[in-house]
Amino acid sequence: MFKLAVGRAPLDEVNDLASDPTLSRLESSVSRKDIYWLAKSFVEAFIACYAQASAVIVLDMDHSEDATHGQQELAF
Repeated sequence: MFKLAVGRAPLDEVNDLASDPTLSRLESSVSRKDIYWLAKSFVEAFIACYAQASAVIVLDMDHSEDATHGQQELAF
């Protein structure tokens, strides 16, 4: 997803963005303020995708469990 965001081919190994240790350090250094500004920029980018901004944005925060059927991978 990061490669797509910066216009690079996702499966192109020549243009790797960062190693796992680099991403781990980044993950540990993010503050609440950073997360706020990142979320704000995501919302602004979402709104900018439309010709006219909507008066209301509904966030569906459904916390109910969605049961899986059979032996699906990662269905704990």
